Amino acid sequence: MGKRILGAAMALAIFSAALLLPGWEWVRGEEKGDQPLDATSLAAAGQEGTADALVDGEQVFSCPDEMKAVTLTPGVDYAAGEELDADGVADEIDSLLDSAQEMGMNTVLLPLLRGERSIHPSLYFDALLPDTDLLAYLLHGCAARGLYAYPVVDLGVRAEGAAALPTSAEEIAYMAGRAGEIARGYQFAGLLLSGYENAASAASYQAYRQGGGGEGLEDWLRQGSSSAVKAAARQVKADSPQVQLGLLVGPVWAHASQLEGGSETKGAPTAYFDSCADTRQMATSGLFDFLAVDMPYATTDPDAPFGALAAWWKAALTTDEGSASLPVYALLHNEKVLGEEGGWSAPDQLIRQVMSARENQLAGCAFGSFQTLRENPGKTTDKLLQYYRDELNPNTILKELSVDNPRSADSVTYEPVLTLYGGGDPNFDLTINGETVPLNDKGLFSVERELKVGANTFTFAHKGKTATYTVTRKVKVLQSVSPSGSVRVPGGTSIKVTAVAYAGSTVTASLGGSSVRLREVEAMDDSGEGTVDSYKTFEGVLPTSATASDQKLGNISVSASWSGHSEKMSGGSVTVTGAGEAPPAVVPGGGGSSSSGSSSSGGSSSSSGDASSTPSDNLPKISGNLAVITASDGEAEGYSPSVNSNYSDPNCFPLAKGAQVFVKGGKVTCSDAGYTDSYYNLGSGTRVEARDIQIKGQATVDANVVRGVSFANTGGVFRMTVSQDWAAPTRITLEENTLTVRLYYKTGDRPSLHLPANSIFSAAQWITAEDGADAIRFTLKSGQFRGLRQSYQANGDLVVDFNNILTSLSGMRVYVDPGHGGSGDPGAVNGPLQEAAINKAIADKLVAELQSRGAVVKLGSRAKDLSARVQEANSFGADLLVSIHQNSTTGASARGAEVWYFNPYSKTIASAISSRVATANLSGINRGAKFGYMAVTRQMRYPAVLVECGFLSDATEGQNLASAAVQEKIAKAIADGIAAGI
Repeated sequence: MGKRILGAAMALAIFSAALLLPGWEWVRGEEKGDQPLDATSLAAAGQEGTADALVDGEQVFSCPDEMKAVTLTPGVDYAAGEELDADGVADEIDSLLDSAQEMGMNTVLLPLLRGERSIHPSLYFDALLPDTDLLAYLLHGCAARGLYAYPVVDLGVRAEGAAALPTSAEEIAYMAGRAGEIARGYQFAGLLLSGYENAASAASYQAYRQGGGGEGLEDWLRQGSSSAVKAAARQVKADSPQVQLGLLVGPVWAHASQLEGGSETKGAPTAYFDSCADTRQMATSGLFDFLAVDMPYATTDPDAPFGALAAWWKAALTTDEGSASLPVYALLHNEKVLGEEGGWSAPDQLIRQVMSARENQLAGCAFGSFQTLRENPGKTTDKLLQYYRDELNPNTILKELSVDNPRSADSVTYEPVLTLYGGGDPNFDLTINGETVPLNDKGLFSVERELKVGANTFTFAHKGKTATYTVTRKVKVLQSVSPSGSVRVPGGTSIKVTAVAYAGSTVTASLGGSSVRLREVEAMDDSGEGTVDSYKTFEGVLPTSATASDQKLGNISVSASWSGHSEKMSGGSVTVTGAGEAPPAVVPGGGGSSSSGSSSSGGSSSSSGDASSTPSDNLPKISGNLAVITASDGEAEGYSPSVNSNYSDPNCFPLAKGAQVFVKGGKVTCSDAGYTDSYYNLGSGTRVEARDIQIKGQATVDANVVRGVSFANTGGVFRMTVSQDWAAPTRITLEENTLTVRLYYKTGDRPSLHLPANSIFSAAQWITAEDGADAIRFTLKSGQFRGLRQSYQANGDLVVDFNNILTSLSGMRVYVDPGHGGSGDPGAVNGPLQEAAINKAIADKLVAELQSRGAVVKLGSRAKDLSARVQEANSFGADLLVSIHQNSTTGASARGAEVWYFNPYSKTIASAISSRVATANLSGINRGAKFGYMAVTRQMRYPAVLVECGFLSDATEGQNLASAAVQEKIAKAIADGIAAGI
């Protein structure tokens, strides 16, 4: 036929054939009123329809596996003008059907009326185009393109403009006739009935008064709508058994609050009460082969959400055996897309509805407005079709805009640069101030923006939602200074001054006429772990002079300049105290050698291990303020006595619980690192926290006699035992290739040293240390060291356990700490990415990797208290602690891996891990090994490292870190780094 539409001759031929179909005269007779028709006679008139085929006795119709339907509405999509040309309309129809086919649609719904005119020859309506059958042309076009065609019969329209109300036999017969003439006249996949509602009105009330029975008005109206639907259905099945017949129903049958079995909805009109149509009974009557549910509501509608309605209708048509009795389709109101109605402003609303239909096992969806699909507002049609073609990422399709930095709608920053980062759906555009910002496959974005001084506004727009953030930038060169508050230090002690200022600043500190320029350092504690910004730490020390009495030096003053801006800030108020008295830690008469390997004190020994035992007349005496180390975890952390700071010294090994010490002066206060703490300086050259010590008071004791030094390989460690009279303190220092153990308050000879074969030391000898103390100096094999632990036996003997040098992972005891996660702590967050979850995933993989290489591994419990994690590692007997973390930045963007350490023998492992993780996380950026004061690494028993695997704040790196494959690579890289570093 080409472009020529079916003309009058063909139309009349088809229509004449329709008149000869069985039952037509009956319907026409009913239309003429030749015989009365009530509900009873209508029920008896029909018969059950047959299907295209029978399979195992069941009706099987030809229909799409999943309906993807468009609706071609006359007067909207085609034939819209008053002056219609048959060939022009044919061209419109061909274009529409071609477009539907190109979109990948498989079904076309065909409403039959434009107002009161029909697109086909009809007994009831004038033709839209005289002598032209547009329906026949549409059906022919659908068949030629492999599209299923479903005419839609609106039973509730009359040619004279009045509504057809099923309130009489005549009206019901009219509706049945309307359906029958379509069923007899054409071949199509299915027929859909609509327009049978029977809402109460003045006209229906008048009809009720004239012909109603004893039932109430609403019940009478429901009977009428049911009779009309049954009559129409039976008419279709009687005339065309092969026709697949469907019913279009409203979204809500009844609310559960109104009627038992209703849906958990509210507010929306209901079919049962508002339209007086018992649609659930109709749908389950056995007269229909499929159901189409009109769905005008969004998935987020508060009263009648799409998903709840889809689930209700699917359940209503599911048998007791769990099988669906009818296919259910959803008719979507896509004309609402990007509109103001709740939920419809989101450009992914149609996709969400299709997803919900699939999740609820509906048989497909039809789109009510083909015109809107073709207009493609906001590329919503493009995205819908991409979803149908499986071209969208299903894992991100439901994501909404999330902004993780800035962290609040109104914020203040002192950063010159800000990294904006968060997440969304990569299937849709994200704009910031109108500029499109790319989202990666995981739905993450990160962009860097310079900030002007004053207010900076950022408006994010994504999937129909907007969010505006105002970031006010202020210039603050100096962020903080420590120490703060009141500081009391012994005269001659240097005060550590720390300032946080813009990177590249010139920073100077002064006190009492002395000044020092602070240097920029790469150091961090737990307060800054996991964040990188434009501020850096600057450090330096201010000296004080010895004094016989207390002197107030005033406040520390810090000045900083950066890019033409200068600021000053006051630090703590410093009082210098007298140094205080303490007995000399080096006792005259010590230092002699003994060739026999034993020493003779010339007097008796108390052998009690207690320095306060009854003194001997033959030994030098020591008098002073005696105290004992009582640290609850067995060790008192060591601090430098010459620098006033709350940060412990990586060159000071802890003092063991039970050590007998002499206190020098009173309490010392330090106010930095964000807190104030109290300490005591010891005569043996170490500072300890006041909580770790018990003052016993003034006492006079004998000098300590060392009677022997023995060595043994035992229990996986190399042990040195110093037999002595009492638990005198030590000070241990690690140099490049040597380790020195100073034995304070010692007198008498030096016992012989017989060093057996071991993995750590190549030699041991007595020396006189720089402070005059007797000391044992060990020479390290290949410069390697792996930590130690000191303890005292009940008799005062000193035991030092040195960790053996391991040459492989086999047998190595590794404690793996998944960072954060304690008590719901998520760590850094970027959109859907949470640091704690990624830490745990990498930690799990690292445990498996290390175990596969023979290591003995314990996965940490993620205790909220970080010190408890260290205690877990200690109790486990760890040879190494590895804490897994991810980084982030709020200032300038950053990428790459870095590893933090504290004690010097962790640096090699940290470096080896960092270089390998930088490759594994796909950034290739190695930020290196960095010294810091992290709680989980700030100990001396064994190497400990904190691995920052990469930056979650960077969209690309964050996506990589969330990938299971990359996590596996990182875990292997950490294991490789450990193996290389040991």
